[in-house]
Amino acid sequence: QKASFARLVARTEVQQIVRYSVSRVYTADGVGLAPGETTQADFDVVGKPSPFGEAEAIEGCFESISSILSLPCFHHFVPEPSVLLFHTHLISAACAACGIDEAGQEDVLLAVSSALNKPWKVVREMLKGESLPLAEQKRIWSLLCRMKSASIAGDALATLSAIDQILANLEPPKKESEAAKSPLELAKKESEAAKNPLELAKKAAKELHAVLDYLKGTPLYNRVVITPLAIAHPRLYRGFAFAAVIPTSSIAGKKQTMKAVCTGGCYTQTIESFRFSSRQTIPPAVGFSIDLTRLSTIRMADSAVYAPQPEKSAMDSTKAWAVHWLDILLISCSYSTQSVCHECVRSVRAGKGITADWRTEEEERAVAAAHAMLECGKAGQVVIVDGVLANARICFKHFWKGKNVNVESQSSECEGVDAMVELLVRKWKLSNLKPNGDEASEETRMIETPIKQRRPGPSVKIEILVDDKSSSAAGKGKHWKESKRSVRHSLVKGAMRWAEAAAKALPGVVRVSGFRHCITYWFLPCSSWCEGNCCRGCRRVSNIAALRHCFSCAQQWASGGQDFFLVDFC
Repeated sequence: QKASFARLVARTEVQQIVRYSVSRVYTADGVGLAPGETTQADFDVVGKPSPFGEAEAIEGCFESISSILSLPCFHHFVPEPSVLLFHTHLISAACAACGIDEAGQEDVLLAVSSALNKPWKVVREMLKGESLPLAEQKRIWSLLCRMKSASIAGDALATLSAIDQILANLEPPKKESEAAKSPLELAKKESEAAKNPLELAKKAAKELHAVLDYLKGTPLYNRVVITPLAIAHPRLYRGFAFAAVIPTSSIAGKKQTMKAVCTGGCYTQTIESFRFSSRQTIPPAVGFSIDLTRLSTIRMADSAVYAPQPEKSAMDSTKAWAVHWLDILLISCSYSTQSVCHECVRSVRAGKGITADWRTEEEERAVAAAHAMLECGKAGQVVIVDGVLANARICFKHFWKGKNVNVESQSSECEGVDAMVELLVRKWKLSNLKPNGDEASEETRMIETPIKQRRPGPSVKIEILVDDKSSSAAGKGKHWKESKRSVRHSLVKGAMRWAEAAAKALPGVVRVSGFRHCITYWFLPCSSWCEGNCCRGCRRVSNIAALRHCFSCAQQWASGGQDFFLVDFC
């Protein structure tokens, strides 16, 4: 999607624009609704209104992920994200010192980018598969290892000092001063020096120093790590590159790894590749993309690791009521995941434990769901495993009994299904009558109390684990995709109506948020005029006038305190 936006900027010759987008994109990872498909939130600044656009992008990335992790659905999380930072010119200088041409530099950058979520030895394996001579492979591998080993967590300045020393060692010995040359020869020499990879690397090191100086005094300063692992998409981000990672552990807590949930950097060269003519002015562009699918799957796998200890209820001290435990667990996932989940539960109850290889996302989801089921079973709560998304009606049955229902939504795709469940329950909170017409009990009236004023007492907590890989429709053809698209669109439209009604009735409790309630690929929060100028079916903006209107509408949403709003026009 970033490449599509870069093409739009180049073709429309936009010189300054800010973009916010939440949509489905295709990636190389096999996670999401279908293999290679994921939900992604993008933020882009073209034109860079300040000279510290890169530092502001890093700060915005850190604040965005921190705000997402502070949502109620991520209450189990303890660790904060760290930001990896690097510059592709440093790799280019190392390649030039090893005698590697531009084509070989592309291969080296791709090899380095493959190690973001994998062991570092993957780089060596990829270098062996390239057409580089053996001597060049060994030398570039040695330089890359030196750059990586120079990374010191929590001390980025020391890392930059070590990298400066590496660059100084790469510089060839200076020749004796020659006789004075003509101004034309001097200008030619300066032009060649400006294109020298080593000179570009020195300039890149100065830019990294400037970014660190800008971040001094902020909470992010101690979370920055200078490392080549920050280079995630070298064909898109050239020059300045960064990535946000979160430490994760297995359910057993024996293995801890770092998973990237966000990548970003400068992609001015990508915009330049789409321009019509060489005379066209290319504005500087910087942005980042947050992988919401990966972020939510990390939360599912680590919910049991970082779960707080059970707390006793203030209303009944004799009961050991776990506030963070579940009373009702709804798991909507594929049948293969359900079977693995049931096998894990039976194995634990038989005293054998859970054995997992942790090779697939599906296995991680199944084991995480199994641990959640076991936690529910300890206190005798209701556990329901169903592959149909319509099982949300069970939530309403419990609410109709007058219980205080608190929906804790957990979705691997952050789609409109869990939003519909939450907002449907909140819709009933607006009424003082039960469905049968009787007056609500005293326990039901407690629902109208603002959340912050409630006392920690017994309440029903519902958690929904959604795996959108499953579908009750038969087949995976065109008709299946079209029907799923229309169903999603109707779900989100209905969710937005209930969200607005809930926000008006309970302004201190309910706040409409695009990230929590209407994140989907087929919806634009714009007026009827904008919908009339959008393509039918996929709701993509079809012309520049509608595009500008979407941005003005998005700014109105932002001024209202929204977490995310949707502008999708790729």
